[in-house]
Amino acid sequence: MLASAVQSSDYNDGDLGIELSSIEDDTNGLLLDNDSPISKSSESRIDPQQLYLKSARMGNSFGLCRMGSYSDDGMLDSKLSKDALVLLQELNHISTNQFQRKNNYFLSRILKNDDNNKNSNQQLAKAFWYESAMRGNPLAQLSLADACMEEFMESSMEDDDAMLMATVLFAMAAQQKFDGASESLKRVFGVYASTLTEEERQEEEISQSSIMQTVIAAQMGGMFQ
Repeated sequence: MLASAVQSSDYNDGDLGIELSSIEDDTNGLLLDNDSPISKSSESRIDPQQLYLKSARMGNSFGLCRMGSYSDDGMLDSKLSKDALVLLQELNHISTNQFQRKNNYFLSRILKNDDNNKNSNQQLAKAFWYESAMRGNPLAQLSLADACMEEFMESSMEDDDAMLMATVLFAMAAQQKFDGASESLKRVFGVYASTLTEEERQEEEISQSSIMQTVIAAQMGGMFQ
């Protein structure tokens, strides 16, 4: 939230309960040394990315989600990307040990270099979104689910693990009544059904698949509007 405030320049006098003119009067005529933050305010700006990174380091789901978006858009330089990777490893270690949560699969892929650095920004984004999604952030759940669906389509619709991950994430977001999640879950059902032959659709085993079980559970839970 702090980073959002830094990025905004639309505040008017009195929006923060302070008169800006009074601040100017109080500082008028003061002699400031060269190291004073106030004397350098016109020359330097706070970097929103660093603020979000600090927020993410504390496990804040919003900060983690925002860092995922920055990475997905290719807005992190090499140093910040390295810092982000170290941060993700620290969070993953804490989460898997203290909360007995499943290991961050997307982080593992980066560390194993499975993709030979292909789309490294997008892989880093998925790792951030995963940490945020596991903390209940519906936007991260939706963003990661969309990315997983893209993986599924790129695999010629054969990567069932990516499809299952997308289904679970869409269901988690739909449970929170997040805009678009229910419709996305319906599309998952349609896409999955399109990969099956007529014979497979009629087999009872299909309804027992993990993907269909998740969709059915979501439907019974009233997540479909």
